[in-house]
Amino acid sequence: PAISPLIDWLRDENFIIRRTLSDNDSPSSLCKFVSIKKGIEQFEQLVSHKVNKRIILPSNFYYKNIIEMFTNIGTNDRMPLILEEFKFPAHAEVTYNPTTEIRFQLLQGTGNVVVNNNCDDGPIVVQGKISTTDVASVKDLHAPDVVIPQSGKINRHKMLEFMKSMGMEKDESYVLIDDIYLGDSESIATAKWTGDIGYFLASILLLVE
Repeated sequence: PAISPLIDWLRDENFIIRRTLSDNDSPSSLCKFVSIKKGIEQFEQLVSHKVNKRIILPSNFYYKNIIEMFTNIGTNDRMPLILEEFKFPAHAEVTYNPTTEIRFQLLQGTGNVVVNNNCDDGPIVVQGKISTTDVASVKDLHAPDVVIPQSGKINRHKMLEFMKSMGMEKDESYVLIDDIYLGDSESIATAKWTGDIGYFLASILLLVE
């Protein structure tokens, strides 16, 4: 809960948490839809008060990664979920287009935010720049501290172990991952979830109720 930018949303009258775009009353345990009711001013308020002030984990717990999934999320539309990369240090920066239908997801154990724009006006991009803190730790989330060497690579099996440690319970047949190459200062990996999106959201994307 300490790392979530979504804390207090259920008690915030400016935001609605709902299961689908047409259903305002039935929350889902798999995903949350956030409708910003009062326009871009509240979006900017969200950025400054909900995203920038979140508590995060030490930098060596994070992988620089991009996950793209295209599948159904409780509707008949095929909607993309895009996990934007996070860099160090500083704070989260958000750019947006003029729409009020935005969906946020939190990637468990990382503080990364998954963003989806329901409209055709172009993407809403959330670019997070992570600053370290001593408030939260890897131990708090019962996940191992990831030691990133100065150079080399981490294989598929190691990456899957890391993902499972954060809550993903499905076997590796649902995940397409190449070797993760590490440079002097960052590790880079690309992964695609090939199973049902509900299982993915239930196991690795966790929102604070």
